[in-house]
Amino acid sequence: MVLDFLVSPSQVRRDPWAMVLATFVFVSFGVLVELFLPIRGSIIVFTMVPLIPVVWRLLLEEEEDEEKEVEEFKNHHVPLTSVLGHLRTHHADMLEVFGFFFLGAALAYTFWFAVLPPEPFQLFGQSVPGSSELFADQLREVDLIQSSVLQGRVTTPMGDVSGDLFLFLFTHNLQVLGLMLVFSLVYGIGSIYLLLWNASIIGVVVGKKMQVIGPLGVVQGFLVLLPHGIFELGAYFLASIAGGLFSMELMKNGLSKPVLFRHVFKVSFVLLGISVLLLVVGAFIEASY
Repeated sequence: MVLDFLVSPSQVRRDPWAMVLATFVFVSFGVLVELFLPIRGSIIVFTMVPLIPVVWRLLLEEEEDEEKEVEEFKNHHVPLTSVLGHLRTHHADMLEVFGFFFLGAALAYTFWFAVLPPEPFQLFGQSVPGSSELFADQLREVDLIQSSVLQGRVTTPMGDVSGDLFLFLFTHNLQVLGLMLVFSLVYGIGSIYLLLWNASIIGVVVGKKMQVIGPLGVVQGFLVLLPHGIFELGAYFLASIAGGLFSMELMKNGLSKPVLFRHVFKVSFVLLGISVLLLVVGAFIEASY
């Protein structure tokens, strides 16, 4: 696929900002596909497809780095403080990649939602869907979230959680985190889909503000989301790395290298623990607005 060559894993490692432009192009391609072809969900799926080789290779490189470290220190006990230092050294660049990828997607979805007419319109002599139809699923989700926040309720697999806003927000975000982890474990890079979905939700929220007050709406929208969003997104990115790393290890070696397996499990577990702590902080900040 031609779009696969727009950005490479080595280029992303060297210049993570390249992911912003690349993801913007991928999202735009998905939007254009759905404008002209009756394929629902293209704005997510056709964005995800060209990202798969890049993220797959990056996660594979992460796993290979873990394997090299285990080989180097396999006869030594590694304390938790060293594990935390290892995470900062080895996974900070992957966090950066996810961050720029998400930023590019959110900006692209914001742009297309704001500039497209709400209703169907003519383009090159063909009737194409407007933003209300193109982003129908996202608009329903935004309305559902906003009404749930107003009522202080969220539906979970265990039933309804109501009352305390912090509990509501934390429970909802923990559900998303769980899905991120499951998608990463099962599909390796499956969390990309959920990250793009969340980016499209943010795009609709910020795009609405842009429609009302112009370009300043983008700044205002992102500034409102930033204080708690940076913690929530950091948690989702870490969960994606944890699940993807563990999935890559199982796929590549299975249980044939028990020392490496235990090491990757420990790293993934610590990443997941940090993710939950970040969600607590994010929910506390958002509930304090």
